[in-house]
Amino acid sequence: MNRSKLYLIPFALLCIVSTSMAAGPPIGTMIGPDNWEQYKEYIPLSLQTQIVKGMSFEIGGDATGFLRSSSGYEKATQANKGKCSITADGVLQGWISGRPFPEAIDPKDPQAGMKIAYNLERRYEGDDQVLEKYHLINVNANGQERIVEGHAKSWAWFNMKGRTDIEPLPDMLPNQDGIWRYNTLTMDYPYDLKGTMRLLVRYEDPKKDDDIWMYIPTMRRVRRMSGAQRQNNFAGTVATYDDIRGFQGRPLEYTWKLVGEQKVLCAALEAKTPFPRNAEGLWTNERTVRDCWIVEAVPVNSSYVYKKRRFWIDKDCYVPWHETVYDAQGREWKVFENFNAPVHAGKNADGELVIIEQSFIWLDLLDLSYTLLEYVGWDEKGNQTGKLSVGLEKDWFSIGTLEKRGRR
Repeated sequence: MNRSKLYLIPFALLCIVSTSMAAGPPIGTMIGPDNWEQYKEYIPLSLQTQIVKGMSFEIGGDATGFLRSSSGYEKATQANKGKCSITADGVLQGWISGRPFPEAIDPKDPQAGMKIAYNLERRYEGDDQVLEKYHLINVNANGQERIVEGHAKSWAWFNMKGRTDIEPLPDMLPNQDGIWRYNTLTMDYPYDLKGTMRLLVRYEDPKKDDDIWMYIPTMRRVRRMSGAQRQNNFAGTVATYDDIRGFQGRPLEYTWKLVGEQKVLCAALEAKTPFPRNAEGLWTNERTVRDCWIVEAVPVNSSYVYKKRRFWIDKDCYVPWHETVYDAQGREWKVFENFNAPVHAGKNADGELVIIEQSFIWLDLLDLSYTLLEYVGWDEKGNQTGKLSVGLEKDWFSIGTLEKRGRR
């Protein structure tokens, strides 16, 4: 496969300030290497980098009808509206379930950045989720590919608090340890990774570190990992564990600042995996214009792997569509784009269809590698295999599961 190199392009200053823009390029417009500069006001660096590499795409329709949270989440948001606040040291208080700050964000509010961060962290993702399969492609600067896959229950999580879809609501009790969420991630291919499985336990107390365990096949045992492990690259890819789904960190670990607003082109329309790829190996999904907050997050810990992160976060559903991260020297280091796919929510409302981000691309601007991570949500017969709020058993999220699954 012929792969052209990524080119570094200075980031347009127009993204730093709020501007008044039109509705965007007309539906049906094809945007690619020959004409992207006509529409650069809608194109952040993550998308720009892919276009210059040879990717073209068509402008689709309005995504508003597709960007649905569950009815339970929307009801919880309205029922708990006005109950949340943020302390002087950035701690979220009063959250029960739903979106913490559904009210219009005032850009002049000194806590605006932090409110957006908590809306991002607690956007709709179901009370639990299971994605049976994922397909990850890591491509180096020479075009060589390395494939990593999860084949069965490869990504799963389970919420103990803030539940909106499945009884008990809003919390599952007893919960003496104050656990907010469990998460597992498994790897089944290639052979050297087969059986690797990670369990993360996140607590509602934002000052309490995550507990992380990993089954390591070469040792045939479970090892407890440091919280710093979240900064490590996932399976040798461009992405860290904290980068999965755009942001898996914790708001209190950063200082957040709202720096602007921008209408940008996003892969927010309904599309089923596997996504189409062009000759350069990049996805060519339709894009549509979404109105986004531009938020900068600076790690509180100066030894964190990134010096700064800049997110483009949807004002409506709080999905982080695009991101640019900076290295210790302040250089643009990596860029990220999020892709949508439809998912059926299970028991919450007769299997209603909701839309959440399901696939991602990370591009390293310095070593010219990139990673595509795609959740395979349908089997060969067209049946959906990835679902939200399906009533997973809490017992799955245990050290015993790591040992049993890793040794199978």
